[in-house]
Amino acid sequence: MTNEQIQDSINTGFLSLTFKEKMAHYSIVYMSILLGIFFLGYSIYKSLFNGKELDKTFLIPITAISIGAIFYFIQKSRLRFKVINSNIGSDELKNVLKKTGQELEWRIELKNEKVIVARTSPSFFSGSWGEQITIILNGNKILINSICDTRKRDSLISAGRNTKNMNTIIKNIKKPVTNNI
Repeated sequence: MTNEQIQDSINTGFLSLTFKEKMAHYSIVYMSILLGIFFLGYSIYKSLFNGKELDKTFLIPITAISIGAIFYFIQKSRLRFKVINSNIGSDELKNVLKKTGQELEWRIELKNEKVIVARTSPSFFSGSWGEQITIILNGNKILINSICDTRKRDSLISAGRNTKNMNTIIKNIKKPVTNNI
């Protein structure tokens, strides 16, 4: 993740992806819309060149494109960061994130003062192809996101693993703070 992507993520509140990652993340959207365009072309061809009126098959492209639009909004919402305000110290935060990573079997791919990017490699029967966890540190704000791994097959569901990743991070970050009160 580049400094520009980090800054863009902070400014927008959404995970900034590369072109290739966007193609993977939104592939279900593209497939639905392309299917809709194909059937739309077929319906128009049938109507114009065969002299037939548009019939109920015209609903297929409308439905496919509508489903593609719904998938777009679902996939876009998955890129939104959860923002946690915390006064936890840098060393304590590093320990919390290290503990969380070990607990959830993360493989750290990028770690610096501003960002941590980790991935999981769950088993075949876990219900997920893997997750990509992004944590951005911005002063007292911690931005957290977990999506299906953009380097693997697109997955519409993660069997709750993305939610578990984010909830575990949040719980572990808040835990030390509440213990000090």
